[in-house]
Amino acid sequence: MRLLVVEDDVPIQQFLKRALLEAGYQVDTASNAKAGEDMALEGIHDAFIIDLGLPDLDGLDLISRCRAQGSAAPVLIPVRAAFSGRACPRVGAGRR
Repeated sequence: MRLLVVEDDVPIQQFLKRALLEAGYQVDTASNAKAGEDMALEGIHDAFIIDLGLPDLDGLDLISRCRAQGSAAPVLIPVRAAFSGRACPRVGAGRR
């Protein structure tokens, strides 16, 4: 399984990548929404892990843009974002 981690906080990105690699996943990373969107739209990832607080675009907007362009891969949002209350209202945005 190939995953895409879109996370601008380098220590968190490195931690997630290392843990996922050790668990046997293939992992690609992006540090901003633009790079993440480009990689996501390649269609080679089985799932995405997307931070909501990216520097160039809100993570939920990134998810919406990917959905609008046909990506149907599952998205995981880091727990710290889910508990902030930001994730709930728009997580399914763009899904049918």
